[in-house]
Amino acid sequence: KLKRHLDQNHSHISKKSSDYFTRLLSSQKKNSTFMEKRLKISDKSLLCSFKISELIAKKKKPHTIGEELILPACKEIVDVMFGKEAAEQISNIPLSNDTVRRRIIT
Repeated sequence: KLKRHLDQNHSHISKKSSDYFTRLLSSQKKNSTFMEKRLKISDKSLLCSFKISELIAKKKKPHTIGEELILPACKEIVDVMFGKEAAEQISNIPLSNDTVRRRIIT
């Protein structure tokens, strides 16, 4: 059944060897793990996001203050105290308006 599907719908690759499909599968797996690593937010960044969202909610400030004031201020402080590499990690903390709102609601 699978062979028939391959011949009917994908005739341009039906004559390829099994090595071709093995390489294709391995490259797909490699690309998917790369994207997972790229998109994954570290646990520390996530924890910081929750804690800052909690502070914003307790002070009853607008949700946009996270990305407009807190995040840039933290970047400047960390850049001066610890250097550029540490300041770049601060950029990974999700503090957008929608993110803060979701954190407060849950």
